[in-house]
Amino acid sequence: MFEYFRDMRTTKSHLRYFDYCGNVLDSWGKTGGQQGEPLEMIVICLTVHHLWGRTLAKHNQDACAVAYADDGYIKAKLSVALEVLSDIKQVLKEDAGLALNGKTKILVKGISAADAHAAAQRLLIADPSLAHLSPLLSPASFVVDGYIGLGVPICTDAFPALVAYKCQAIM
Repeated sequence: MFEYFRDMRTTKSHLRYFDYCGNVLDSWGKTGGQQGEPLEMIVICLTVHHLWGRTLAKHNQDACAVAYADDGYIKAKLSVALEVLSDIKQVLKEDAGLALNGKTKILVKGISAADAHAAAQRLLIADPSLAHLSPLLSPASFVVDGYIGLGVPICTDAFPALVAYKCQAIM
């Protein structure tokens, strides 16, 4: 069975698909598995699960997280969440050769997104070991109404009403 996975992951792919006009199109890939393929999701989970566990163990009871494939969610107060984000960013790079993609979102409650961004900037200044997070923490990274994760809304109580409003506006 492992030979099958080795062979499938080391072979260049050639995918064919149809566009909306019925034309056959080719997509040439590199080695590795296909995104979204169920066994590939298991492989990525097995690759990163222990890294998340080791990282969270350093933060004991101050933080918790959920990770699936290439999505990770940290629940903690901002200062601790930034420490965990810093640690997991370094661990993913050093141990797995992976990098965060810059789609970082921080859902905040009881504070405006601008105030949360300002607080994060103060934390980065106060702790130079967090400075490498600066490119991930733009003002747009901080949200108060929710965001999409794993393809579904992750939100505050106000987010479903916002979605309903937007749906009505579209219709």
